[in-house]
Amino acid sequence: MKPLHMPVIGAARSLARACMVALALSQPAWAEPATRESLGRYFSISKTERLSDSMAAAILEAAAPPWPDQTDTGKQAERKATHELMSAILRERAGWSVIEPGAVAIYQQHFQESEVQALIAQAQSPFGQTFIDKIAPAMRKRAPAVQAHIAERTAQFMTLNPDSTFTAVPLPLPRAGSKEALALAMMLEWPAARARFDANMARLETMAVEVTGADGVVQSAGQSEQSRRFARMLREQFKFEEIAAVEARVMASELDEADIAALIENNRNPERAAQRIKIELAETELAAHVHAYLQSIDLRGLATMAQRKEQTIEPATPEIAIKAHKPARTN
Repeated sequence: MKPLHMPVIGAARSLARACMVALALSQPAWAEPATRESLGRYFSISKTERLSDSMAAAILEAAAPPWPDQTDTGKQAERKATHELMSAILRERAGWSVIEPGAVAIYQQHFQESEVQALIAQAQSPFGQTFIDKIAPAMRKRAPAVQAHIAERTAQFMTLNPDSTFTAVPLPLPRAGSKEALALAMMLEWPAARARFDANMARLETMAVEVTGADGVVQSAGQSEQSRRFARMLREQFKFEEIAAVEARVMASELDEADIAALIENNRNPERAAQRIKIELAETELAAHVHAYLQSIDLRGLATMAQRKEQTIEPATPEIAIKAHKPARTN
């Protein structure tokens, strides 16, 4: 084996040093991690518990027994008692004191202590208070509106034959100068919204292939091809501009023009935009965590058990909620 020439060895060493420098530069600078105390203060000021409350209400509504015939007062009283018992179990098992430790763990992955202090300062500002009390509740109504729009459109083309074509009627554009037009301009430039939409749509076909049946059996080749076709139709039918228009309708119906203008100005601030992106990333992860935990609670079963034993169910501990859905690190 021939020895390496000095120029080759020198080049290799230079490359190694360059790699080490690049790796060193790619590591984030040390910063103090967010504390539980500061995050707890931020959650209190920003009323973050509203997220888990609204999701718990939806789970309770879905799990509640159907209303019996109005003429059957006995069954109506039984249904009401069951609903109240399920509600009490949910308050015990999914109160904010149970959810908060998981929320802290999630936010600590996304925010340093200095960033949380900035969040607190922003939340305490006049705009921050308007955002918490008025804008945030309006924003939470966007997802249900988009889901309803997608479901309605999907129902129109999901039963088409493979050779059929489908052309949707586009949403009418808002009148120029109207509040809805202002809201649409805001949603079209919402921080990272277009990139997030494009990434989700790009994953559709992969997700469709990975779907399994209700019994856990992987789809057949024919079913997978149908799923691919359906995913392609979704990608063709739904564009970012249309989803933004649906969201704009919600925001315009819920907010004043002054609120929308203030939100546009806030989002155009690079620092605020970066903050908004990180908040929404953490909130999305928290929503997934809460949903997974709530889904793990067998409300109907616990209510039946409590009725049989004539006693309340022991409340869950925060550790159980955290184990139900352990968040993955993202940085």
